[in-house]
Amino acid sequence: MTLTRAWEHHPLLSQRDSGRSTLGDQLPALIRVLEAGQAEAEWAREKRKSAADNRQERWEEVKKEAFVRAAHERNAKRLLAELASRDAAAAVRAYAAEIDAHAAELEDPDAQAARTWAGRIREHAERTDQLNGPLRLVKVSSRSHEELQPHMHGWSTQGLYRHD
Repeated sequence: MTLTRAWEHHPLLSQRDSGRSTLGDQLPALIRVLEAGQAEAEWAREKRKSAADNRQERWEEVKKEAFVRAAHERNAKRLLAELASRDAAAAVRAYAAEIDAHAAELEDPDAQAARTWAGRIREHAERTDQLNGPLRLVKVSSRSHEELQPHMHGWSTQGLYRHD
């Protein structure tokens, strides 16, 4: 009798009746080989599961860190946009003040038209000045894969594999 694993080509154990022992006598050795093989297979399954669990945990950590970094990046971009908007509003207000100063040198109806224009310019500055809007961090609950990917350190945003 020959015992082989279906996925392997070499025999685990080959036994036959001989003058010294029968197959029945050799049965305990066969059982030990089978038990050892089963224990070995169970250990290999547990090792693969542990590696898969560790990989899953690491991927989740990397994705969480990427989310934080992407949020920071988004808020940094927002800050630059707010600064540009604030600077533009300050320039618009300065221009309105220059128009008012110039209007003082004009006679009506040109002076009145200039003051009206300066007032509209100030209204625009008030509407577009970021200081007049909400001043807080943007809390974002989702990120696109494209936003996260630069922060994933080679991992995919969509699954447990690496791009390296």
